[in-house]
Amino acid sequence: MPKLLIGDTLRATAIKFPDKTAFVFRDRRITYAAFDERVNRLANGFLAKGYKPGDHIAILAFNCIEYYEILYALAKAGMTAVPVNFRFVGPEISYIVNHGDARALIYEANFREAISGIRGEFEKVGADDFIVFGGEGDPGDADYEKFLAASNPADPEIDMDETTIWYIGYTSGTTGRPKGAMRSHRSSVLLASNVDLCCENDTVLLIMPIFHSNSIWFGSMGVYYGCTTVIYHSGGFNPREILEIMEREKVTFSSLVPTMYTMILQVPDKDKFDTTSIRRLLVSSAPLMTKTKEQILAFFKNSELFEGYGATETGIVTILRPEDQYSTVRSCGKPAPFVRIKILDHEGRECSPGEVGELYSISPSMFDGYYKQPEANAKAFRGQYAAVGDMASVDKEGFYYIVDR
Repeated sequence: MPKLLIGDTLRATAIKFPDKTAFVFRDRRITYAAFDERVNRLANGFLAKGYKPGDHIAILAFNCIEYYEILYALAKAGMTAVPVNFRFVGPEISYIVNHGDARALIYEANFREAISGIRGEFEKVGADDFIVFGGEGDPGDADYEKFLAASNPADPEIDMDETTIWYIGYTSGTTGRPKGAMRSHRSSVLLASNVDLCCENDTVLLIMPIFHSNSIWFGSMGVYYGCTTVIYHSGGFNPREILEIMEREKVTFSSLVPTMYTMILQVPDKDKFDTTSIRRLLVSSAPLMTKTKEQILAFFKNSELFEGYGATETGIVTILRPEDQYSTVRSCGKPAPFVRIKILDHEGRECSPGEVGELYSISPSMFDGYYKQPEANAKAFRGQYAAVGDMASVDKEGFYYIVDR
């Protein structure tokens, strides 16, 4: 029986669109065929180095094409990625690498100093288990490009189950240590395929950090559909630069948070930029005021506007579609495809419309629990339904409202 595997989505797209641009980052472009070959080389390099399917590999880097190469190489090798927040400092980095049981660490040379100071704190990453790209690493660390060049370009075709964990997304909660949400191949493929925001004709602009699930989701969505994905750098949000990229690359879709839209609308000469290629925009993380919605749609004249609610654990839970933007106030929409939702009070009873309770959801694209944290799992789940602590309500028409996050 066919399996839902992230590596298979890349294989299929590279066959269908070999010469199409897969990723753009600054002045670098790479086709699907070239990207797939580099992914294969990296996957085979991992296997030749002695890492096995099921092993965990940590990643510490800013946004770049290599980040996606690593994610897809680990997918094809049957290994699990452990992305590390690039804003973390020494003890936080070592905690994620150790808690995630990483056998190796791939890092961008910008983080050489940070890694040098904590190399002795890693429990399972040995002296020969560091790979560096984008510059010089510490002596003895494997050079990423040489590592690829010496590896086999053939597809590794590792037999694995679709429940294999593709990556562990560490969520930075408001209290306690970050929790590692395990996301399988199956849930990740379903998430990439079940929200109709992109198609093969799209050029997607990814703005969020790639260690964050938002960019992993939309990056994998781009590969699934065969889009061209433009990666924004990690050096802060410059709204004028975003407009320049939208015009230059003829971007058709992007996902931003409300503050980003506000900053774009405040660019003094924003009207000089041609943004008519934008056909769909998504807003997440917080609801938009009606006035801001009106300003966004007035500026991006050819665009529809979607609002989404979700989390690393749950995937996309609700979507407010363009036709409903003005029929509700501050709603995050109705359930996304295949999602079921319950609003429960503190005793576990289902709330009536208008009553506030904790939002629980279940879907084929949700996470597989927290890694090595049974107490967190016990708190998050009621049966198969999971919650991340958000309080919400639902009205009689089935529209959901986030009251407190």
